[in-house]
Amino acid sequence: MIAALENYTGNYLIAGKFQATGCFNLGNQTIAGGFGVTISQSGSTMSMIWQFPAAGTRTYSGGYAQSGHMGTLGGNYICSSGEVGEMVFVELTNHPGVMTGRLVGQSSTLGCNYTGYFAGIDPNKSPQ
Repeated sequence: MIAALENYTGNYLIAGKFQATGCFNLGNQTIAGGFGVTISQSGSTMSMIWQFPAAGTRTYSGGYAQSGHMGTLGGNYICSSGEVGEMVFVELTNHPGVMTGRLVGQSSTLGCNYTGYFAGIDPNKSPQ
């Protein structure tokens, strides 16, 4: 019997902390704060659109896989600034209305290595 995948579809308010290191033209950076995230998921295909307050949007798209109650999203991203790269979201958890996870990735255009963690809520979903 195949277990159903968690469904992350929703509009989340996220708090997180992210590090950018090794960038070609930028110094190391830490980004912390609140972000808006819209997730669309159909089975094992997922897309996340992150709205960064001072840096536009970043869209992540790829395949979602689940092991137990934790999930992984791996794929490519593109920013409204033109930056592109690869990102993997790991240890994703989804309880109705609450999502957490970590990320690791690399920018193809800026050379940055990204790491970070986040937690958020979808105020339109009720916890069960």
